[in-house]
Amino acid sequence: MRLSLSRAGWARRLCGPLIIVAQLLVVPAAGAQQVLPSFAQVRAGHHPSDALLLDRHGEPLADIRFDLDTRRMDWLTLSAAPPALREALLAAEDKRFFEHTGVDWVAVASAAWQNLWGSRRGASTLTMQLAGLLEPTLRMPGAPGARRSVGQKWDQGLAAVALEKQWTKPQIFEAYLNLAPFRGDLQGVGAASEILFGKSPAALTHKEACILAALLRGPNAKPALVARRACLLATKLGKATLCGEINQLATARLDLPRGARYLAAPHLARAVLKQAGQRLTSNLDATLQRKLLDEMQRWNDPGAAAIMLDNASGEVLAWVGRGQSGLAGRGQSASHAAGVELATSGGAGDRAPSAHRSHTFERRTGRAGCPRCAARLALGQLAADHCQPSRRWHAATGGLCRA
Repeated sequence: MRLSLSRAGWARRLCGPLIIVAQLLVVPAAGAQQVLPSFAQVRAGHHPSDALLLDRHGEPLADIRFDLDTRRMDWLTLSAAPPALREALLAAEDKRFFEHTGVDWVAVASAAWQNLWGSRRGASTLTMQLAGLLEPTLRMPGAPGARRSVGQKWDQGLAAVALEKQWTKPQIFEAYLNLAPFRGDLQGVGAASEILFGKSPAALTHKEACILAALLRGPNAKPALVARRACLLATKLGKATLCGEINQLATARLDLPRGARYLAAPHLARAVLKQAGQRLTSNLDATLQRKLLDEMQRWNDPGAAAIMLDNASGEVLAWVGRGQSGLAGRGQSASHAAGVELATSGGAGDRAPSAHRSHTFERRTGRAGCPRCAARLALGQLAADHCQPSRRWHAATGGLCRA
């Protein structure tokens, strides 16, 4: 009886991959009925989940997330993906990507052999995984531990072969970089890099690339397991010395609370950003905005607000809304200077009026229109004279006058 059960177990483990092989050999790819989109359609249908407010120099000031289901960033081209990431990803998921035509028969045979001896291993190529992301009927079941059925694997293989006939290898790789799930609601390398490591994909290091590649096998695995897999991958790539740093980074970053990436001008962002994917350039200067935030935080007055104008042009260079000062320092590089120096030249006390002037607004003044006016000023939609400050401008110092 034991021998019979053992043989039955071997048969089940071996037959799954072999059935897929036989079906893919017998049924031509032309017989696949999945209607796969073109690369152009996939790229055109990709939309970031966030809107972004920029300063006058293009530096991010604030962001608002509109799509609460999936976190996506701008489309990442293959040329913008660093070599470290491409190398780690291929080594982890599909080392013969540029050799096969959708299905890696060597990997299928290896998976069949390892499954025979009780080691569960898949043989999905990047193309097969992408086909599963593009075609809803081929997606991985949502239940914990669930796997695709033999029928789904067959259809996935057929779709992969068909996809290889329609798309180029670089297009397949690029789309995979943007559609693959990484952790939680993070989709694509752009979102994973920005949210998990606080940097653009182009700035990813080898240790970060290994962690991202390890996440593909189990996006929501515990940090210790992700670190162990990333370390094995780093060793495979000849970078075993990174294992200590990989473990520290995975432990510190993978489960951090997620929120807005930029917090320098949330009031203005809420006033002007209206939809996902929007990128709006304001008149604000990020450096001056952070200095003003730092100064307002020292005041410790939740009812205060401030606006900084350029004398010559009337443009708003910085604006802090009521209660915003409590956000300073959270994800921002606040100034450590003793005070905020807003003048551009000359010495305090005997100089001409500063090139910058600042006004503050407080709740008790009753001038509720001023912050709304400031939002329009910050976008260059109003002249400076249309806003009436409730505080005096201290011309001698160009600073913020409380009296």
